[in-house]
Amino acid sequence: MSGVKLAAPPAIAPIAKIGIPSEKILHVACSVYHDIVPANSLGLSTVWVNRRLGQDGSGAALPAQGKPDLEVPDLKSLAAKINF
Repeated sequence: MSGVKLAAPPAIAPIAKIGIPSEKILHVACSVYHDIVPANSLGLSTVWVNRRLGQDGSGAALPAQGKPDLEVPDLKSLAAKINF
């Protein structure tokens, strides 16, 4: 079995179960196509870990139109931004 990816219909039940409003959830992921676009459709705040920052093309990831709330090159940069 491959890793679990966020898809709008399957993700609704777990989000409802934890009892936290979607606007209070931060989804951090590496794929705009598989993660950022579906998370945005659920009303989640998103961070795109763009490991290809500064490189041409989308690499092995499928190209997609989606806008994260924040883009970082790695998790260390994210931790520094949120003072973690």
